[in-house]
Amino acid sequence: MTLFKRILFAIICRLTAFFSAIWISLLSKRSIVRLATLLLSLVFLGMVPTGARAAFNDCPPTANNVSDAQIALNLTDDECIYSSTLPSSNTDGSEQFILIEVIDGAGSTNFQTFDGGGDSGNPIVLQVNATPVASSPTNFNCSAGCNVSGTYGGTPFTSFVYTFSGGSGTNSGAVGPPANLAATSGGGQSTAISTGFASALVATVTDAGGNPVAGETVSFAVPGSGASATLSASSGVTNASGQVSVTATANATAGSYNVTASSGSLSNVTFALTNTAGAAATLAATSGGGQSTAISTGFASALVATVTDAGGNPVAGETVSFAVPGSGASATLSASSGVTNASGQVSVTATANATAGSYNVTASSGSLSNVTFALTNTAGAAATLAATSGGGQSTAISTGFASALVATVTDAGGNPVAGETVSFAVPGSGASATLSASSGVTNASGQVSVTATANATAGSYNVTASSGSLSNVTFALTNADVTAPSVTLTTSATGSMPGKSFSVNAAFSETVVGFTASDVAVTNGSVSGLAGSGASYVITISPTGGGDTTVSIPASVVQDTSGNDNLASNTLSIQSETITETARVVKQFIERRSGLLLGSQPNLTGLLSGSARGIFSASITSSQGRFKFSSKPGSAIWTTFHGSKAKDGDTKSTYLFGAVGTHHKFHENLLGGVLLEYDYLEQDTGVSSVIGHGWMAGPYLVTKVPDQDVYLEGRLLYGRSSNEISPFGTYTDDMETERLLAMLKVSGELQYDVTTLIPSLQVSYVTDEQEAYTDSVGNEIPSQGLALSELEIGIDFETPAPFAQRDRRLLLTGGVSAIASDITYTGAAAETSSNDGSLRARVELGFNYRFANQELITLGTYYDGIGISDYESYGLDFSVKLEF
Repeated sequence: MTLFKRILFAIICRLTAFFSAIWISLLSKRSIVRLATLLLSLVFLGMVPTGARAAFNDCPPTANNVSDAQIALNLTDDECIYSSTLPSSNTDGSEQFILIEVIDGAGSTNFQTFDGGGDSGNPIVLQVNATPVASSPTNFNCSAGCNVSGTYGGTPFTSFVYTFSGGSGTNSGAVGPPANLAATSGGGQSTAISTGFASALVATVTDAGGNPVAGETVSFAVPGSGASATLSASSGVTNASGQVSVTATANATAGSYNVTASSGSLSNVTFALTNTAGAAATLAATSGGGQSTAISTGFASALVATVTDAGGNPVAGETVSFAVPGSGASATLSASSGVTNASGQVSVTATANATAGSYNVTASSGSLSNVTFALTNTAGAAATLAATSGGGQSTAISTGFASALVATVTDAGGNPVAGETVSFAVPGSGASATLSASSGVTNASGQVSVTATANATAGSYNVTASSGSLSNVTFALTNADVTAPSVTLTTSATGSMPGKSFSVNAAFSETVVGFTASDVAVTNGSVSGLAGSGASYVITISPTGGGDTTVSIPASVVQDTSGNDNLASNTLSIQSETITETARVVKQFIERRSGLLLGSQPNLTGLLSGSARGIFSASITSSQGRFKFSSKPGSAIWTTFHGSKAKDGDTKSTYLFGAVGTHHKFHENLLGGVLLEYDYLEQDTGVSSVIGHGWMAGPYLVTKVPDQDVYLEGRLLYGRSSNEISPFGTYTDDMETERLLAMLKVSGELQYDVTTLIPSLQVSYVTDEQEAYTDSVGNEIPSQGLALSELEIGIDFETPAPFAQRDRRLLLTGGVSAIASDITYTGAAAETSSNDGSLRARVELGFNYRFANQELITLGTYYDGIGISDYESYGLDFSVKLEF
């Protein structure tokens, strides 16, 4: 509650008590009661606590005292006394006051209270710097100021700050209620828009004695529109000096205005401020642009440029320069520059030169962005017609000319004239053209244009343009055969490989001359033949096999009869099958060789049974011839060698096989040894050929079931082969393979009277793995291989011929066998062939005749392939065998 409110409250309370006593006295019928009531009311008026009597209006704003001087603040009489000796009236014990005594020049100050008995109903409670102070002197250093507060009779008195400086004390707190509001500083300033004012706006509140009043709220208000400012705060509370301040920042509008300060019922005060225009920020073309006038005449309106600051306020005193084009349509200006007036404007007048056209006059000012005024000089009367462009062209018959025919009308000064009609005419027969229009009106550039399309007649001619009385002009045009011949390549070939040429058909859109084999572009191949004439040709291509073969005819290698170069053809790309075909040839070769290798394995059982003999034999069948030589097995080292030559369709083959072995007989039913084999296969299909030779080596074992004519033989061989392959008959490559062979066979003899039965069971397994290699044309031939497994169960017989029972040298022979085979492919072969298994039967029937000299002649027939549809083999077999 402010001091003013407390005083007002005390007055209201006393008046209420007084009028209440009078009202009661009027209602009472007995005078003694009225008197008592009035006395009680007066007593009440004397006992109601008065408001704080701590305004100390008698204190001047400052009380300067020498050392040991005193300031007495009499709360009972509401007065201020300052002297070195207190008057006797203040020391008679009937007063309540605060004593402030300066002790020395360093700021030492004593505070104490005096509580006279005559005013004991209103005790003093004193605090200095929040420290309680009683009747005993309490010392403080007040060089930085001491905060004095407290109550008198239970009501707070006005707090203040006592400060000490330079040996004198200043009592700044003994003030009365606020009486004046003043604009202390900050008024009369100016600053550029959108910038802060240099000094804060300071308002001061004082009491009637001019003492600053703290704790008062002061509000500040700025204009709501136009030139104004943004304040750091809209209100504030006065400090100990009775002051409150705010800072102000100008808005973007230039002009003068007042900031109003107000505080309660005190008179408002104002701070006069001015927002000045800022630095030049924008240059604008205010008026004068967009005009037109005849050449060599003045424009009706001046060109006006305006300079404003960032807030759009006009900026005076800025230099603006004007520039016109140095050539072509332009103008002469009344001045090349000017200085902006108070409205931020500068203007010049312009006169058109003698050249028609539109152009810009550019205004500039310092670093501001330039602005332009668009002006137009209009042309005079038409004077000349010219063929501007489009003449001298040629195009293919019945096609449009590339460029339009453009005619231009100008005045005497060479300026284009708009709005003039120009007519165009073409020849009525022969080479001519069709126009997009027979006439047109010139545009702003004085031009009119039409497009022309050649008719179907070749030749040169003129298109004539005319306009009123002006001299005619012509456009020279030519209709020509300028169509370039195109060519399309086609082929039925789906793949390419060396040694197999294919044909490509070349179809030109018209007859061409000078086409040769060298005009054909081929990759991974060459042209081996060219036939045809006119517009149709057949090209023979021989691939090299180094990759996909591409064929094309480049542009401009031949011409049509009009001398037009051909267009480039499409490009044919025929996928190379070199790798696939090479891998197929290799697979076929190792598959055949694996079968021959199994069929050529020597019979080892005879080494233990004693039935083996040295022989030499030769035989011939319908599809092959064979020979065989075996040494007599009784020696430490035995050999066998045989060969065959066969033809199957276009495939011819020669196979040679040799083996050498040695063994040790552990006892009469068991022997073991080692075996070395060599084989050679040459296979030729007429296109491809493969020659391979290799070796195999490993152990073998033969055993006999005791007391039985049952024999078991087995072998395990490993080897490699070196091969030369010419898959297309054009180049030859080397390749290597790795091989493995395992075989187990059980056989025996059963004698029934004169007939001998020979049962057998044989399990065979052979692998042949081709290693990857790079062929002669750079193709990487991938690795591949196969594993061939066979299980053969059979029974043979021999018995004297029925019609020659007495001659035991003539025997009827035969047999039947069931063969289960399985072939598994790996690598590249697995990608083109699927694993295969089959079960087939073979039957044989024939005669043997043994001469006295151990010569043996055999004649027989056989059929192989019973039970399967994709294999069949049959024929006659005749052989002569010599045993030794």
